[in-house]
Amino acid sequence: MTTKYFNNISKITDNYDSFLVDLWGVIHDGQVAYAGVHDCLEQLKSRGKKIIFLSNAPRRAFRAIEGLERLGIKGHLYDHVLTSGEVTYEHIKSGAHGFGKNYYMIGPKRDNDLLDGTD
Repeated sequence: MTTKYFNNISKITDNYDSFLVDLWGVIHDGQVAYAGVHDCLEQLKSRGKKIIFLSNAPRRAFRAIEGLERLGIKGHLYDHVLTSGEVTYEHIKSGAHGFGKNYYMIGPKRDNDLLDGTD
């Protein structure tokens, strides 16, 4: 497999229906959205592309969405947000894992609500 690098995503957009995009370091630096991100997302959406944001953050997807809103990235610019915290929450809530029902959360205080709504 050959890896290709591009300075401009417009060279490849016609080849794909959907784009899986990491958040931290790609869309923003934790404080501000990177220059050109809004325009890029607008262009992708205008071409009918699906955009799925991915994050390894240990928080629920709605928290990541709140962060995107604060950075000026509105919901019409993407189709879905998936975080490792959301996957963890859904997996624990399902009870179909055999890990028991008692958990101790180790992580930043701001993420303490990760298990809210589970038994």
